[in-house]
Amino acid sequence: LQRERLAPETQHLLGAASIAGLEFSAAAVAAALETTTVAVERQCEQLVERHQFLRRVGVEEWPDGTLAARYGFLHALYQQLWHERVSPTQLQHYHLRIGEQKELAYRERSREIAAELAVHFEQGREYAKVVRYLQQAGQRAVERSANAEAITYLSRGLAWLKTLPDSSQRAQHELTLQLAMGVPLMATKGYTDSEVGTTYARALELGRQFADPSQLFRALDGFLAFCLVRAEHETASQLAQELLNLAQSVQDPRLLVEAHRMLGEILFSQGDFT
Repeated sequence: LQRERLAPETQHLLGAASIAGLEFSAAAVAAALETTTVAVERQCEQLVERHQFLRRVGVEEWPDGTLAARYGFLHALYQQLWHERVSPTQLQHYHLRIGEQKELAYRERSREIAAELAVHFEQGREYAKVVRYLQQAGQRAVERSANAEAITYLSRGLAWLKTLPDSSQRAQHELTLQLAMGVPLMATKGYTDSEVGTTYARALELGRQFADPSQLFRALDGFLAFCLVRAEHETASQLAQELLNLAQSVQDPRLLVEAHRMLGEILFSQGDFT
C-alpha cells in the first residue's frame, strides 16, 4: 500500500492533516505536530508533486497575520483512511493544539470560527471552552436567522454545561444559553410551545440570581410574551409590572419603552383601553 511506503513523519503529517479537515491550512497541521509551517508545506508539496493523497488548494491568512499554503485530500476516503490511523491520545492532542492555535490567531475574532473551535475543544476535552464556543456559534446562527442550526448548537452547549462543576459561573453560562435559545424556539415552534415556556422560566429563575438588569429584563420579556399569547393574563400582568419596575429602577429609555409597550399590550388584551 502507498501509505506503508511513506516515511513515519509523513504518515504523522497526514494523520494530523486528517484532523484539520478535508481541506486544511499548513499552519493548523504545524500546530498539531508542534513544528514549523515551512516544514509542513515542504512535506505536503512532495506529496502533491507525486500525486499522493493531497492537492494544492490555495493560501490562507489568519487574523494574526499567519500566512500558509492550503491543501486538500484528493478524496474524502483518503481523509477517512488517515483519520482512522490516529490513536485516541493523538486525536485529543491534535485537536487541542489546533484549537488553541486558531483561538490565539483569531483572538477577538474567534467568534467567526466558533463552531470549528467548539469541535476542536470538544475532541480536546476542554469542556468549558466547548460551552463558550457553542454559545457563540448559536448566537451567530440566530443573527443569520438559521434557527434550527442555532437550537442544535445551544442544545449541545446546555448538555456540555452539565459536565462542569456547579458554580455561579456555570449558572451565568446557562442563563446566557437559555436566553439565546428562546428566540429560535419561538421562531420555529411558536410563542405558545411548552418548550419556550420552560426555557424562559428557567432563564427568569437564573436571572433573578444575578445583578445584570439587561439579562433579567430579557428573561422577563420572553416569559411575558409566552404568557400573553397563551392568554394567561394574570401572570402576564404581574410580569409586566415587574418589567416596568425594573426599567424604572435603571432608567434606561430603551427598557422603559419596551416595558410600557408590553404592559400596554396586556391592558389592551384585557379591554382596559384607557
